[in-house]
Amino acid sequence: MRGLSRTRSAIAAVFAVVVFTLVGASAASAVVPGGLLATGCLSSAAAPPCSTVTSLAGTPNDIAVSPDGANVYVTTSSSALVTFRRDVSTGQLTFQQCYRGAIAVSTCTALPLPTPPLSGPTAVAITPDGANVYVANSGNSTIHAFSRAADGSLSLKPGSSACVANAGVVLNPCADSEAMLSPQDLAVDGDHLYVASPGANSGVTLLTIGGGGVLAQPGDLGGGVTACIVGTTTGGEGCAFARGVAGANALAVRGNKLYASTSAGRIVTINRDPASGQMAPGSAANTCIGAAGTNGCTAATSEVTSGVSDIALGNDGQVYAALVASETQSARVVTFDPSGEGLQRRAAAGCVHNAAAGGGCSLGRGLAVPADLQSTPDGQDVYVAGGSGGGVVELNRDETGSLTLRNDARGCVSAGLAGCTTYANLGAATGLTMAPDGRHVYAIAAGRITTLRRDSSSPICANTAVTVQHGFQGPIAIPCYDPDGDPLTFSTITPPTLGSLGAFDNAAANVIYAAPQGQNGSSTISFRATYTSFGTFIGDGSVQVNVVGAPAVLPAGVDADRDGFTAGQDCRDDNPSIRPGATEIKGNSIDENCDGVAEPFPTVTSNVAHDWSWKKRSTYFTLKALRVTQSFPKGWKAVIKCSGKKCPFKSKTLKAAKVKKQASSVIASLSSKQRKFRAGQTIEVWVSAPNFNTKVARITLKKGKQPAIVPYCVLPGSTKVQKTCT
Repeated sequence: MRGLSRTRSAIAAVFAVVVFTLVGASAASAVVPGGLLATGCLSSAAAPPCSTVTSLAGTPNDIAVSPDGANVYVTTSSSALVTFRRDVSTGQLTFQQCYRGAIAVSTCTALPLPTPPLSGPTAVAITPDGANVYVANSGNSTIHAFSRAADGSLSLKPGSSACVANAGVVLNPCADSEAMLSPQDLAVDGDHLYVASPGANSGVTLLTIGGGGVLAQPGDLGGGVTACIVGTTTGGEGCAFARGVAGANALAVRGNKLYASTSAGRIVTINRDPASGQMAPGSAANTCIGAAGTNGCTAATSEVTSGVSDIALGNDGQVYAALVASETQSARVVTFDPSGEGLQRRAAAGCVHNAAAGGGCSLGRGLAVPADLQSTPDGQDVYVAGGSGGGVVELNRDETGSLTLRNDARGCVSAGLAGCTTYANLGAATGLTMAPDGRHVYAIAAGRITTLRRDSSSPICANTAVTVQHGFQGPIAIPCYDPDGDPLTFSTITPPTLGSLGAFDNAAANVIYAAPQGQNGSSTISFRATYTSFGTFIGDGSVQVNVVGAPAVLPAGVDADRDGFTAGQDCRDDNPSIRPGATEIKGNSIDENCDGVAEPFPTVTSNVAHDWSWKKRSTYFTLKALRVTQSFPKGWKAVIKCSGKKCPFKSKTLKAAKVKKQASSVIASLSSKQRKFRAGQTIEVWVSAPNFNTKVARITLKKGKQPAIVPYCVLPGSTKVQKTCT
């Protein structure tokens, strides 16, 4: 169960991007989005409404979702590795395959001889490409290597590629590995697999992932880096010594740092070469945080000494630690920040406490025996498996990385804990993982797996415009969607003053509109989108309908300029080149065809799609995606401008990527620092082209508000931003 968040470090988050035709989003909600809702379960024995999967007998030890989201893999205390198919829409699981121990049992098959059997499997990890699955066995100190087929089924790799063992070659056909006695956790980063082992003369071992997913332990490169680190001063099995790493039970890896925790109450920071994967023990005092005087560790906080059951990484480098209870301290989740070579306990707002608040902690619940942590890909939350007497708990994460309890029933799911949503079949959750799309959380407990639906956003609606011909009757799109995929129901707030509405099609997100015959004009219709999966959530938006094409009725008169149209029909009876039906010359301020409009240059019709990372009480915003979509007139270009205090730049020309699927990403021109903004600043994206009015998408950043686009335009040769260029 430990290391779940670490095995998926290369999985990209799926973030929804909102496309606006005119103005950006507006939204309202009766309750704050977020939280969990149990939607299904599997059980090793009959336990309605759970589906029965006998292969889950025993206690699941670890669970992982494949990078494509199609499969879930679970190891159990009955020495089984169980594969499930996953419905990527509903998140529900169905049994697919099982390997178990040395003897085939029921729906499970045994591994082929002479490969050592599955024995007390503790952890499962998947490579970022989804092609390989590795299972750590504490019972025989072995890592089994499986190939994953297109349908998610597993097959043991052939020959000596099938496994790596602490006493390989001599005792079995597995390849040999050092310092890997009773492995407890696995962490994958690129072509490197790290193993945490608590046994004597053990610690952290590096295995390289070669062609075909074959594992091997590399030799030390020298120069202070090594392929294995142990917590004994003698450097067991020729490995390097690192203070406090003995008893390693969980790993987290990112960039040039590897973090290991121990059940004895220590967190160790290990330097790492990302290219080779090799490790180097840190020399600073805070590279080992633990009990005073123990293994030379820094006594940064007495909390750690009670035991660390798991660690997870925040999006900005924080390390979150799940700490078990002691005689003097209740269970808690504590935040550590990078400091020099190691870590420092965050003093204020640094943790969530299971009992009375204190020590820089806020009051929590459901964390009775916190066993596992999962940080979400979007950076909004940290989920905790609270163990016996607890539940699955959502901790909200702000822009600084601090955690607070989501203090309503949706912030905790348990088998009966007060203040939590009750799901009797949850059991005592001891581990969890999250699907790559961030929409489903899976919790494991004795003999069962529970699927929990995660909600992260209200419906998002935009203010758009559409042009139709007089007499039109048909569907117009409602500019609303829900990032979590919740089904929306639509209603009218303000009906049209021109034309009329028919039936809504909620599934297609459109409504029938009937335009008047023989009449031109405009009308704005406002809509409301609603769903009730987690409570009543709403989003409001609008569509401005412009009705055109109705002919003008002109009186009879004299044809002074002899162009075939009388004065009552001709808007300029002294100029034969100006008459009904004449060719309109755009942008010259003359109404050549007498339709009542001196046709301006057309405004660029390209859309701007944007996506932000932000918090409801935050003043900081990070631009995650920026694209130009739909229309790409010849010679088009994009410029981004920022005004306000402490802007990262004033103006930058954006380099456009190749157009794919009617979209061109323009964000690559901005460095990571140039993508960070704050409330009070105004961002404008100018999309221009020759012989077109420039389209301007203006975004005013407001504290705790969804960034929204308001449309403007600029006439050719001008720098003045206008609401309209017609």
